[in-house]
Amino acid sequence: MKYAKIAISMLSAFLLFYILSCRKDNNTCKSCMVRNDYQIVPTKILGLNVDFKMYRDSAKNYNLLFKKETEVSNFSSILSALNTFESIKSELQNNHIAAIVLFSNQQVLKDLELNPSQIAGVMVYFKNSTKNMMTVRVFKLQDQNPIEYENLAARTLFLSTNDIHDLASKLFQTKTSVALINYQLLPKGPVMKMDFQTKLERLNLSLSKTTVPNQPHQCSAPCSSGQGYCTASESQNGGEKWNCWSTQGCKKTDADIRGRGYMQDRNQNDSLYAFRDDYLYNTVKGQSYIHSYYALCESFSTDSMSFSFSIETLDIVESHVLPIIGYLKNHSNSQEILINGAAKTNLVNYMLKAKNKFTEEGARNRIDEIIEDINYLANKPTSEVHNFLNQ
Repeated sequence: MKYAKIAISMLSAFLLFYILSCRKDNNTCKSCMVRNDYQIVPTKILGLNVDFKMYRDSAKNYNLLFKKETEVSNFSSILSALNTFESIKSELQNNHIAAIVLFSNQQVLKDLELNPSQIAGVMVYFKNSTKNMMTVRVFKLQDQNPIEYENLAARTLFLSTNDIHDLASKLFQTKTSVALINYQLLPKGPVMKMDFQTKLERLNLSLSKTTVPNQPHQCSAPCSSGQGYCTASESQNGGEKWNCWSTQGCKKTDADIRGRGYMQDRNQNDSLYAFRDDYLYNTVKGQSYIHSYYALCESFSTDSMSFSFSIETLDIVESHVLPIIGYLKNHSNSQEILINGAAKTNLVNYMLKAKNKFTEEGARNRIDEIIEDINYLANKPTSEVHNFLNQ
């Protein structure tokens, strides 16, 4: 049912059908066991003495070191030492550095010492001051001068050791990754792929010189097992917490199979995410819908997702969602009616059924507000809908 839940997530800018895109699945989507076979490695990194946790993947001859880092001055001093601070200074006007990852081929024995000449690349995660998301920028260091991979500058909702390993193995071809993370700044809420993960997948395909889709990720260290992305978050006591979040869904049913085929064959999944990332995130009202999304996700249970409702979701996406969001994105100044009376009736009826999937009063009230917006925008020109989102 995962694709059915994703499908309704972007019913339109004024709907924000993120309600059922929330993944609270039962198997690999829950908190995973964290490996305890790490080593404490004393490290001198660009003049700073830090003790890191290190996980070694002997099969891949790969080392991951990470540490909780809250000293902003340390972030700045590292970037300055790598001559990258000037390149990212503009980002700091509206963002905070949430994490820095260094890529090196330096061997890790009992300790590790890194100087600029031993670092092949650096990745910086910026947490937006007003949005629950991060921006990623990646640089290679050539003769200790930073050269940005501008095609990888993108947004993400999570920090994943899988993404770090992909860059290390495919782009930089390095064997050691060192991550300094401010867990307090990592986004809160559900884990969903955004344009950064999509760009990495395309990069992996191009570097592999193949058209065969990537195999599903297996959660990397420090997660112990599971299919998905090993993601970092802040624990209740302010420390680190790692989860293996599945991107394939955990419940396998006929609805899953039909939904998966529907979305993949028609590239609908990319269309829906692109609408969220390229349109909703850039509108005033869209930001409020995204806020509602996180709140609704906390209230939604996958147990309420029936086969018949999954199929109904796919049907309404094909009939209404994709035509609406496509026209809105490409013809925002048009005077054509975006939602006619028949579409409004179908959408409102669907939302009322979705409302019955929730028991919490706050969640039901949010859906009532969405229905109110549908009724208000029905039979209005597309340009007026666009202006409504930006008012």
